[in-house]
Amino acid sequence: MMNVAGLLPYPEYKETTIEWLDGLPSHWNELSLKRVAFSENSGCYGSEPEIGAYILPVATTAQIDQNGNFATQRMPLRGFTNQEVLRYGCKAGDILVVKSSGSAANVISGKAGIVREDTPPFVFSNFLMRFVARCELVRPEFLFVVLTSNLTRERVRRMVSTTTYPNLRVNEYCAALLPIPPIEEQEGIVRFLGWVNGRIERTIRLKRRTIALLNEQKQAIIHRAVTRGLDGDAPLRPSGIPWLGDIPAHWEVRRLKHLLKDKLTYGANEAAEFSGRHFICKKWCNGWQGFYCRRINWGCLSCGLFNPC
Repeated sequence: MMNVAGLLPYPEYKETTIEWLDGLPSHWNELSLKRVAFSENSGCYGSEPEIGAYILPVATTAQIDQNGNFATQRMPLRGFTNQEVLRYGCKAGDILVVKSSGSAANVISGKAGIVREDTPPFVFSNFLMRFVARCELVRPEFLFVVLTSNLTRERVRRMVSTTTYPNLRVNEYCAALLPIPPIEEQEGIVRFLGWVNGRIERTIRLKRRTIALLNEQKQAIIHRAVTRGLDGDAPLRPSGIPWLGDIPAHWEVRRLKHLLKDKLTYGANEAAEFSGRHFICKKWCNGWQGFYCRRINWGCLSCGLFNPC
C-alpha cells in the first residue's frame, strides 16, 4: 500500500525526559504545551436563541469526529452576546480538547479537534478547552497531531485512571512536555502524514466497498439456497406466495405455526404490544397475532416474521 522504508533515522539523538520516548533528535526541543500555545480553560454555552444578540452553533463533546473535524450542522444553536462571540468564537487553527467525560464508562477526555479553514463559524462550550498555537514555535496542524498521538493518549489514560470522574487535570495536561522540531520540519511531517492518511482512507473506502459487495453476495446465496435449494436443475412450481415466486416442485408450503413443536403462548416483548388476549406486532405489519414460545423468542403469524432465541 505504501513504502516508508525511505524514512531513515536521524544521525544523532539525545536523551529526553519525555516519558515513553527512548530519545529525541538532537536538534529538536522539549517544550511544555503551555509554552507553545495559549490556553483557555473553558468556553461558553450561551443562552436561549431568542435572548442572544447572535445565534451560533456551540460545540460540545459530541460533535468532534474521529478525524478531529467539527460537525457544525449537529451542534445546538444558542444565543450569544457580542462580547461572548469575540471571546469564544473559534478561528482556523484553534484546537479544542475535551476536558470532561462525565462517565467512567465512556472516557472521551483528551479527544481533540482542529478548526479548519472551511469550518463554519461556531462557539466552543464550557465542556471544552481551547489551545491557540504560538506560530513562531509550533504550527497548529503539528500541535494537533501531537495532541492526538499515542503519546498524549497514554498520558490522558494514566491521568484519568486515578480519579472517580475521568476529567483532565488541566494543569498537568498543560505542563506536559512535547517533542518540538523546527518549523520547516513540522510542516514536512504534517505533509507526510496527510499523504499517508489519504492513502489509508482510500484503502479503507475500497475495503468497505468490497465488504458491502460480499455481504450482498452472501445474502443472495442465502436467499437462493432457502427458496430454490441446492439443485439448480430441480423442476419448479408456483409457491402461491407473491413475494416468494417459484419453489422446487417437491417442496411444501406450510404456515409457521404448523412447524412449531410447542404450543403458542402470548407474552410481551419490545416488538409487540398487549391488546386483549393477543399481541400487536409493532415492528413490521401491525397485525394482532404476535406470539411467544420456548423455541422462538417472538414471532408474528400475520407477516410470518420471527426472531430465534
